[in-house]
Amino acid sequence: MFESCARRKKRNLIQFTDENRIELRKRLSQKGVELILRSD
Repeated sequence: MFESCARRKKRNLIQFTDENRIELRKRLSQKGVELILRSD
């Protein structure tokens, strides 16, 4: 359940500009999701 939700978030990140992605990366990493973002 968490994995599919995380995949959805990762897919949505593609739609953001680099600046927004960096901001989101900071926010998500605080929640312990940086591992998912690293596969970009």
